[in-house]
Amino acid sequence: ELAVRFGYYDQSHLIREFREFAGATPAALAGSHSSNPA
Repeated sequence: ELAVRFGYYDQSHLIREFREFAGATPAALAGSHSSNPA
C-alpha cells in the first residue's frame, strides 16, 4: 500500500530503491533501531 502511495509499482521496487539509498532494507533498519532504546 505504501509503495503504491509513493508512486512505486510494487513493494519489491520500493525496497530495492530504499536499499540502494540507505544501504539496508527497511526491516533491517527497523530491527537495528528497536534494539537500541533511547
